[in-house]
Order: sequence, then C-alpha cells, then structure tokens
Amino acid sequence: MANVTCCGSLYPPFSFGTSTDRAVTGHWVPGSSADTIGVYRPGQPSQWILSTVNQGYTGSNLIVINSFGAPTDQPVAGDWTGTGYTKIGVFRQGTWILSPDNTNYNSSTALIGNFGMPGDIGVTGDWTGTRKTQIGVYRPSNGTWYLNTGTSFSYTSATTVTVTFSVPSGGTPVTGDWAGDGKTRLGYFDGNGNWTLRMTPVSGDGSGNVTVAAGGLFNAVRVYPNPYKAGRGDTGITFDQMPVGSSIKIFTVSGRWVTTLAADGGGKATWNLTTDSGDKAASGIYLYLVTDGQGDKIHGTLTVIR
Repeated sequence: MANVTCCGSLYPPFSFGTSTDRAVTGHWVPGSSADTIGVYRPGQPSQWILSTVNQGYTGSNLIVINSFGAPTDQPVAGDWTGTGYTKIGVFRQGTWILSPDNTNYNSSTALIGNFGMPGDIGVTGDWTGTRKTQIGVYRPSNGTWYLNTGTSFSYTSATTVTVTFSVPSGGTPVTGDWAGDGKTRLGYFDGNGNWTLRMTPVSGDGSGNVTVAAGGLFNAVRVYPNPYKAGRGDTGITFDQMPVGSSIKIFTVSGRWVTTLAADGGGKATWNLTTDSGDKAASGIYLYLVTDGQGDKIHGTLTVIR
C-alpha cells in the first residue's frame, strides 16, 4: 500500500492505495466540511475508492465505485452539478464522462460531452466563480489552454476562453484558486521543483477571448537562469511572460542604473549581461524593475556568478 503523510503532527503516515493507483482528492460527502483522499484504480472497468475520513484503509469509511472509466482514461473530480460535493469523472481523448452522483457508470445519467482532442490534458476549475466545476484542456502541441466557461460540457465557441500560457516540456499543468476569491487560475509545475502560478483571473467576454485584469500577468513573469553561472552555456538572462510593451530596468544593489530592456511582441526580453555602456556586468546581485504599458510594476533580484 502507498503511504500518505499529512502536514506536521496532525496525521501519522498511513496506507491507502497501491503503487499503480492514481491519487484523487475531493469533498466526497455531502454536508462534510473537509476534503478527503481517494484513489482511481485503472482497470477494465476502472474502480474508484474514496475515503470519507483522512485515515488508513478501512471498509467502514469508504465509498467504492466499481465501474467508472477505462484503463487509459485520465481521472478528474469536481462539483459538476453545483450541489456542494465532489463527483468523479474521466477525460478520454477529447470526451468527458462525468458522474452526477458518484455511482457506477450509467449511460442514461452520466454527463457526457466533447471538449478537447486526443493529446490534450484535461483540467478542471471554477473559471468564473459560479461555485460549479467547469472543464477545460491544456494542449501541449501549441501551449494553449481551452477553458469552457459555459454550462454545457461540449465545445461552443461563444463560451470557450483560450489562454496562451505554455507549460515547459516535462512540466505538469495545474489549476487552483491562488488568490482565494473563488475563481480558479492556471499554473504549472516544471518537474524541477519550480512552480509558476498565473494570478490573472480567467473570464469569457462572449467572443472566446480572454479578459485580463490590469497588471495581472505580472505574477507569471519568469526570470531564468537565476542565478546565472558562467560556463553553463547560457548567453544571458531571460525575462519571459511579461505583458507586451513592458520595459525592464536593471540596477546594482547600490541603486546604480545598469541598462534598460524592452519586451518583444511575445512578452520576452534577454539581458546579454552587459551594461548600457557595453561593459561586462560583474559578478553580484542585481535588482530589476519591470513596468508594463499601464504603469504597473513588479521588482525582484537576480544573481550573476562569473
């Protein structure tokens, strides 16, 4: 059985699941005030084993769903019906099959829709703050998220929001209410211990476009490599995922201006590690200040090691 450890001393390690299970979490019990763990066990058919308490495997504390999904499906979970608790579901190469009540698959009651295509990764969240889980996909082939802000589980152009926010190769797309305002945002884990969380709320304007709050994209700005170390083959330090039209000023820690950069049409700029006068930047810590076209600012530090 696989071990689960909860934060600090609240829970001792306990066993729940096997090495081939897929972990899921959710608010499985109507009226409960806490999320609990569970596993999706791929098979023919696939089985769901959901715990009603965050404790080890005991038959009296389980919800077992013996037939929902196929071996290669991606398990998903959410409150599809807005009734206050989490239901199970699967994403199958562009097709969503969602349970309205956490029971075995029933073709007459399952919520089924086509949204996405083979190769997409299913994502879920409350994109618009409706207190109901909505669906979406991340498409690795073009670095684009397609998010369904409507009430149907099938594609319609009027309710589909597209967001270009590329996940690095080997990374994992993630979603969550990072701002705590009831709206789910996007993000990714790059597989090397680094998380990038996009703080811009996603909302549809009726045309399939994205409405972006002023300055919101700043929370997704990436600066890499940081630290810069000579001899690793890098030619400079890149600022990425900035609003188009942004400028970057770089200073020494004493406040002396070093150089100014401008973001290109893709929201990117690279510092070639020289000063505005053409001298090589010395080893040390530098400050940067990014300002977008509306005057919003964000700052940080970067390190150069020669």
